[in-house]
Amino acid sequence: MQDIIRWADDFKPAAKPWLILGMGPTFQRVRETDISGYHTCSLNYVVREMPVTLAHFIDISGVLRCADSLHRNARFLVLPYRPHVDHKPGRKTIHDFVAEIPALQKLAKEDRLLWYNLSSSRPIGGSPTIKVRFFSVEAALNLLVACGVRTVRSLGVDGGTSYGRSFTDLKDKTLLANGHPSFDRQFQGICATLRHTSDLLYAPLHMDAPIRVFIGADASRMMRAKMLEYSIKKFTPVTVKVQPLLEGSPEAVRIPELCGYRGRGIYLDADTQVLSDLTKLWLCPMEKAAILSCRRPGERHENSRRRVMLMDCEALSRQDGGNPDCVEETMPLPAEWDPGERSKEDGACIIDFGGQPTQPWVSNEHARSRLWYDNIREAIQEGFLTREELYEEIRANRLPAGLPRWAGLHGSGVRGLLKICWRAVKGFFNP
Repeated sequence: MQDIIRWADDFKPAAKPWLILGMGPTFQRVRETDISGYHTCSLNYVVREMPVTLAHFIDISGVLRCADSLHRNARFLVLPYRPHVDHKPGRKTIHDFVAEIPALQKLAKEDRLLWYNLSSSRPIGGSPTIKVRFFSVEAALNLLVACGVRTVRSLGVDGGTSYGRSFTDLKDKTLLANGHPSFDRQFQGICATLRHTSDLLYAPLHMDAPIRVFIGADASRMMRAKMLEYSIKKFTPVTVKVQPLLEGSPEAVRIPELCGYRGRGIYLDADTQVLSDLTKLWLCPMEKAAILSCRRPGERHENSRRRVMLMDCEALSRQDGGNPDCVEETMPLPAEWDPGERSKEDGACIIDFGGQPTQPWVSNEHARSRLWYDNIREAIQEGFLTREELYEEIRANRLPAGLPRWAGLHGSGVRGLLKICWRAVKGFFNP
């Protein structure tokens, strides 16, 4: 048996894009879709429904239930070195189960059985550890990334609490049997993978991706733009490409052109923070409108669109050279995406700190500043943002010296201020 990383050296899985197939309702669309251009990775019982390149299981019970299908439909089968048993980490190794299960013996003899280190048990053999928190799609996506794959689509990875029609017989046997209340939790793991793999394209198969976001910011607001990007990627389990646009520059009205006059583009002001999955905005029905915006009765165009806009870039290409400020065919955003319409407690998906004297990057007196500080702390813990970047902003007087303390960064108070002072002294004598 090979570990999957060594297998990847010979198989070259990155030569084609991959399609992860889950058991959610959208799995049914595979029957009407040409997937011949993809390698396929099945999750759990999907392998009984169709041939796949790679069948992935974490729990050995699924292997036992699908034993008759594995040899027929799985080109390769991959399991953790210590598979789970009844949804809990097990003690037995893959070698133990090969000795007990004839289907695994047959696949092993044909060099079709692979293993990997799962984060729920102690690793062996120097192979990387694959992280998973809630559901198997997280492990499957991280496995493909570890093998060098950078284009991954999905069908049947839907969230919610139901299976697709092909798996209704399993509803009372396996549905959410691991104790989690919803498949929505798998998106947290997908988001984490996307934040740590900047060149990964991941999205549901039939979705236009990546989501293209343009952030309006001047040079003094780049840290705010960085934290807005983090808030987007904290909640959005689809690849998001973020591009800052300098406010007041010609680029700020060139979003349709920057998108090649194709698909959609989202504009957000740097002083906002996203509180929900941006996919919900990206997929909003636009009917015949070229723009969905925060425009309110009596507001001038340039003021009404500075916070949030969803643009149909192809439609804009046919109107006034694509300049959003000259387009009359607009519709209001759904209330939850208008930062002036709802509070977080009322289902808001975005918050706007702009134009307020107690902005969290000015003082810690804003009623919702904790949200911004928590994101800074989490971003540093994950490596999305470095302490060095934060202190550089403080040294440049773009952030207050007390912000590391407000954000709860341990050891950041005196030590951080001393670093700032020392750099200032060095800069004075060595300009």
